Amino acid sequence: MNGLPIEGKAFLSPGPSGFKFNCDDRLADHDMLLDMVKTSLVGQGCLTEALLAKGGAAEIWSQLCNAAKGSPARRSDSAPRPSTSTSFPTRANEALSTHGLDISSITNITVPIHIKVDHREPPEMVELLRQGPKTFVEVCSLEIGDYLIDERVIVERKTVADFEASVIEDDKRLFTQSERIKHRPELLPVVLLEGDVFGRRQRMSVPQITGAITFLSMIQGMNVLTTLDMVHSAYFLIKLGAHAGENGLGYDVALRTKKPKAILSARRFVLEGIPGVSAALAEVLLEHFGTIAKLAAASEKDLLAVPGIGPQRAKQIREVLAG
Repeated sequence: MNGLPIEGKAFLSPGPSGFKFNCDDRLADHDMLLDMVKTSLVGQGCLTEALLAKGGAAEIWSQLCNAAKGSPARRSDSAPRPSTSTSFPTRANEALSTHGLDISSITNITVPIHIKVDHREPPEMVELLRQGPKTFVEVCSLEIGDYLIDERVIVERKTVADFEASVIEDDKRLFTQSERIKHRPELLPVVLLEGDVFGRRQRMSVPQITGAITFLSMIQGMNVLTTLDMVHSAYFLIKLGAHAGENGLGYDVALRTKKPKAILSARRFVLEGIPGVSAALAEVLLEHFGTIAKLAAASEKDLLAVPGIGPQRAKQIREVLAG
């Protein structure tokens, strides 16, 4: 639920005598948080006071599911209201308008992406990932990490609160997790920090956060990347999958950008692109052969006749021009 003053994961499940509420250890006062959730749902029109008083588990569960999907509840005292939301979750809509991210519009994915998601990750992330073009998502139990992309990239995702807890609490689980990941050299390891870890910190100082990140990077060998929010994280994961599957940028990256206009300089520019050919040697080659066409037709023996060219360099030039 958005707008609550506590960060953490909470779970609701239907039961025979009402709905059961559980949350992780960071949310110590369960009853207080449940009251806030109920108040928030009622305030947003997702749950009615009458339904709360009745306490029907199946009906309350149905209302909560509708709320999670962004559709307003049907009130018994009014006509049904059509849903104004077309995507899931509401938080994602806000991020889309703020950051301009549209996961469904990611381009240049020609090779399909397969992402395994650990079952403990939020269902919102699963739905967001499934919006990606040619992206196939499987929810399962992962031995390590939160996401496994194309059996090549392992990702551990941490919100700000989760990052702090996993660093400073007794079990130091983030470092345990990264140590386990380190023993899988066939996988590219990524730690994804979701949110402004320095601006929203509650339990760690800036030096502590910096130390944890540099330790993960330099000692544990993790690639530590940052995202703005959950939507950005999903977008990031799909882009990681796109490039892991060798999907390109959509254009070829130029190796050299400043190209000369003069023909003589352009010829030398071409020759300087050959490994081992300096500006001075390019001048010598042009003076000796006259044109690039004649140079391209030259044998290794012909090249060895040029001052400054030995067997290795002659072989390199032939591999480039005739390979």
